[in-house]
Amino acid sequence: MSRKSTVYSNSHPYHITVRANDGKWFGLEPEQSWQIFSDYLYFITIAFRVRIHAFVMMSNHIHLLASFPRNNLADAIERFTTETSRVINFERNTTNHVYGRRHRATIIRYEQYYANAFRYVLNNPVRANICERAEQYPYSSLHGQLGMAHLGFPIQEWP
Repeated sequence: MSRKSTVYSNSHPYHITVRANDGKWFGLEPEQSWQIFSDYLYFITIAFRVRIHAFVMMSNHIHLLASFPRNNLADAIERFTTETSRVINFERNTTNHVYGRRHRATIIRYEQYYANAFRYVLNNPVRANICERAEQYPYSSLHGQLGMAHLGFPIQEWP
């Protein structure tokens, strides 16, 4: 069965997920993985003008809420996954696939859907029983937004 086509929009945000290969950990210490993801999230905000609304790194996948004013979701996420994969492979001295499949992107057309997706992304560590409250999780944009750690990429609210 073929994959459903992604609807592209420059005026709506997306909920994007990317899973690690075989549902396994990225193969590095969490702090090191977080730094790599942070560096390349910053890169795509500059190079592709991506507007990041929320980001969470879990043990075997990542969640990203973002807008793409230049209607370049595919290019930006492809570059993000290619570069993070290259660096992760270099750091762990491997040549294997880091990601199990292409990203999944769901367009968010309504404010209520955005609010639900935002809560879903940021509460993912709570639902996984990693922490009691979302703001406690160190590998989340929320942690940085609340001043609990340096956030290496800009966050923008959806208007």
